[in-house]
Amino acid sequence: MAIATLADLADMWLAVLKAVDRAGLLHDVLHVDLCNEFPSLGCAPFLRKNLTRDSAEGVRWMREPLERLRSAFPSLDYTFSFSSEYDAWRKQDVSTLDFIELHLWMTHFSDFYERLDYHYEAFDPVGYEKIQLAIAIIVTTGLCSTGAGSRNCANSARATRLPRAVGWPLAKQLLQPTIPRHVE
Repeated sequence: MAIATLADLADMWLAVLKAVDRAGLLHDVLHVDLCNEFPSLGCAPFLRKNLTRDSAEGVRWMREPLERLRSAFPSLDYTFSFSSEYDAWRKQDVSTLDFIELHLWMTHFSDFYERLDYHYEAFDPVGYEKIQLAIAIIVTTGLCSTGAGSRNCANSARATRLPRAVGWPLAKQLLQPTIPRHVE
């Protein structure tokens, strides 16, 4: 389904939730994130360029679909996850959300990609290999928990293992500005 309007977004989610309900699985839904990292065009190409959450249009994109979903499925919790506009949080109306789900990426606050020489090499194994090495370094050095709540880290640890003697010096070189002091 192509999304072009607020109604389209609500209709798409209503169709999904009705299918989940028909399958008898609605009780397994923890929450519904209507748009990953809203209003990122990478996750929501249907949005107007430069749309912000604190604009009237941004608030409408969140409020109106949520109202429709809540009327059909009131027992669920709803949100729009965020990964930008951190500095404008005081101006943002998030009153329609059941909770705030922030995606804080270390790449937003450090020179991590620069240190990896990573440049979003889409469909090129070079970029994938750089990120895979970084994940292996982070996992093998203990910078990433491999507990039950960290499935991505645990899967990466099984897929790629570096000896700690190799991984830790590389991690320190790559991540020095982002490593908390207590980790060293």
